[in-house]
Amino acid sequence: MKKIIIATATCFICFLNFAQTATNTSKAKHKKPAITFEANLLNCSSDKPDLHFWGIPENHYSIQSLNKLGYKIGATIRLPLSKHFDIRPSLFIVNKRIGLIEKNISYIGGYSSIDEYVNYTYQLELPIQLIYHFKKENGFYLGLGATVNYGLFGRSKGTRTQYGDIIPIPTISDINQKIFFDNDASATDENIHFKRWETGANFVAGYKTKKHLSFSLNYYNSWTNNNANSNNGNYFTQYTSFGLGYSL
Repeated sequence: MKKIIIATATCFICFLNFAQTATNTSKAKHKKPAITFEANLLNCSSDKPDLHFWGIPENHYSIQSLNKLGYKIGATIRLPLSKHFDIRPSLFIVNKRIGLIEKNISYIGGYSSIDEYVNYTYQLELPIQLIYHFKKENGFYLGLGATVNYGLFGRSKGTRTQYGDIIPIPTISDINQKIFFDNDASATDENIHFKRWETGANFVAGYKTKKHLSFSLNYYNSWTNNNANSNNGNYFTQYTSFGLGYSL
């Protein structure tokens, strides 16, 4: 954990140093870096394959995603291409909170269960966007681009309600699993193993004031199935966020 925190802090220091260098070597005010905070409403597309025993359906899974509120904070710089276009690289630390209800229905002498849990994950996010400004510096703007995420750590918490076949009395237990971004597709423990890298597309619409403030509405859609082992099903994340930025 300490190594992750140190590495994350180092990445932000290097990025801010680069942003400050770009500011100092530019005569254009709109190249100054901005500190941004965003509140994210997250969900995911998730499923698990049904289990079969000699061709007979054994277990059926049904997964429902719930919207949860997360956040991200980081820095952005603007690199002008022309009067109305610029490239905007950013670096954020992202807290993703995704709620899931997973129903497991057993057909052959087993049990049925309902898991309700939230995946809390932290990632470094590097989006690069092409931005079009309707005016040269202030006012409305639109943009799109690609995003690369690097997984840091996480945890899954919730409850499991289990029903027996013979005596249908519910038994409730806690879910408390670590989430590792280690690409371990062969893991057999009870923890969750995701891929370390995640890519996706992003879109933004915003408004920049003359008082150094900017407001934005953002959308992100993942291209990567986060499950390290694809046999465990699919796990694609999406979020919509509202951002508030301040240019230094």
